[in-house]
Amino acid sequence: MGVFFDIFAYLKFGGVSIVSLLIVSFLMWILIIERVLFFREIETKDISTYDAMKIMKESSYFERRGILSKTLGLFLEKRVGNSTIDKKIIEECIMEIKPNINKFLKEIEIFAAVAPLLGLLGTIIGMVATFDAISLSGVCNVKGISNGISKALITTQSGLIVAIPGLFMSVYLSKKRERAERILDEFLVTLKRVV
Repeated sequence: MGVFFDIFAYLKFGGVSIVSLLIVSFLMWILIIERVLFFREIETKDISTYDAMKIMKESSYFERRGILSKTLGLFLEKRVGNSTIDKKIIEECIMEIKPNINKFLKEIEIFAAVAPLLGLLGTIIGMVATFDAISLSGVCNVKGISNGISKALITTQSGLIVAIPGLFMSVYLSKKRERAERILDEFLVTLKRVV
C-alpha cells in the first residue's frame, strides 16, 4: 500500500508532465514489445533459402511464420507459370511484405524523442513555480523554492528515464529491420534466378 501511495504522490507532484510521460512511455513500450516479438518470430521460425527452393519445386506444405516463408507462400499463391510475369509477382510479394517490417518504427522514434521534451516542459513549469514563490515571498520561502526546483528535476529525470531506453530500443529495432530487408532482397535475387 505504501508503494502505491508513493507512486501516486510522485505522479501528483510531477503534475501533467509526469502523466503525459507515463502515457508516452506506455504506448512506446507496447509498440516496442510488439516489434521485438515480431522480429523474433520472423527470425527464429523461418525457412532457409535451400528449403524455399525445394518447396517451390515440390509445391509441398510449409508453415508460414518467418519472413521468407510468408513471402514464398504469397508468391506460390499468385504465380502463373510464366517466367517474366512470375519475376514481377516476386517483386510485388516482397513489396507487400516490406511494410510489415517497418511498422511502428517511426512511432517508437517519435515517442522516444518526445519524452525529453515533456520532461523539459515539466522543468519549465517547475521553474515558473519557483520564480512565483520568490516573487510572492522573497528568497525567504525556502519550501516554495525547493518544491518548484524539485518538480523541475523530477520531470527532467522522468523524461530521460523514458527517452534513453526508448532510443536504445529504436536503434536496436532499426538494425533488425535493416537485417530483415537485406534478407528479403537476397531472397528476391535468389527467387528470380530460379523462376
